[in-house]
Amino acid sequence: VTHSINGFHGSYNFTVLPQDNYTFRGEFYDISGAISTFTISTPVTVDYFGPDIYAQFITLDHSVNPESSSIVFIIDDITGVDSYWFNTSIIGYWQVSGNEYTFTFNDTLISEGVKNIKLSSNDTQGYVSELDLRLIFDKTLPGFSGVSTNGNIISDILEINATITDFSEYTLLIDFKHNSSSIVLTSIDYTMIMSTQDKWSITVDSSQIPDGYYDIILTATDSAGNYNSATIEDIYFDNVYPEVSAYQEYIYAGSDNIYNNTIYDTLYFNDQEYILISAFDQAFDGFDWNPINSTIATQQGIKNVIFYYTNTLAWYDLSISGLLDYDQFTYEITGYNSSTNIQNIKGIQQITIGSYSVKDL
Repeated sequence: VTHSINGFHGSYNFTVLPQDNYTFRGEFYDISGAISTFTISTPVTVDYFGPDIYAQFITLDHSVNPESSSIVFIIDDITGVDSYWFNTSIIGYWQVSGNEYTFTFNDTLISEGVKNIKLSSNDTQGYVSELDLRLIFDKTLPGFSGVSTNGNIISDILEINATITDFSEYTLLIDFKHNSSSIVLTSIDYTMIMSTQDKWSITVDSSQIPDGYYDIILTATDSAGNYNSATIEDIYFDNVYPEVSAYQEYIYAGSDNIYNNTIYDTLYFNDQEYILISAFDQAFDGFDWNPINSTIATQQGIKNVIFYYTNTLAWYDLSISGLLDYDQFTYEITGYNSSTNIQNIKGIQQITIGSYSVKDL
């Protein structure tokens, strides 16, 4: 600090202070130790940096559609933002709300690919800040090919195969549209596995879907907002078990019919036993077996009737392919009680995993 007669002049390094508004007070000491103070009541703004710029997205390899996407920044400065600009010509427009700056692209001429762009902004004091961006310009829709299912009539596990190509990352959603009612099922659980690059294998437990004809709609949406759909039409879901309307037994001794009975839960064999089973499989949405299998059509949707003599229900240790995974929906049973003869398994009533039981199989 230097002073002449009754005058004082001081130089200070204000960059050691955070940028903000300050009120300054001076203290003066005479040789007797008395103190006098002087306060500058008007706040003084200390500003020595350009505006703070924060992108509200990942600045490295962020995908945008140059014709319609928007990107958002927070730009703030203690003395106010004066202007902002990109270092390259891009057609679009800015919208400002408080310290939120939104740029909407509207450039039909810009080429696709990776672009390095710099956003600059200066404050009212002339200080400039910059933010480097690497954007992926992508206006191409996701492409579908090789879309197929494991059949047109599904009564167990639905398998969907599809190849999807896109320059950007994408998400895939699957909807089921009921043909006769136009109701769209959007909350069906499924498992997706990428078998090779861009090739997906999707499995669905078809018991989630009420019987009838459906269009399966696959929709891919990339991170630039481009979306495209592929539709697999007229897939028939048949999950309702055939209905048995009657079990009748006819007992003969020699050639004489000595006893007839309706079977409910217990069957006794004695001499000659003839069993009549009346059954049918209900069809939905006008489904007709005749073009597919005339024999099954004659048998009202019943392919065959099989009798099994089985042991009573008991607990068995099941072996599965792979490991239990919360993200995996289906598993392959490879054995039970150290046996690999899984064809001996005629039915599963309940599965326990730790303390959790599953009965709806």
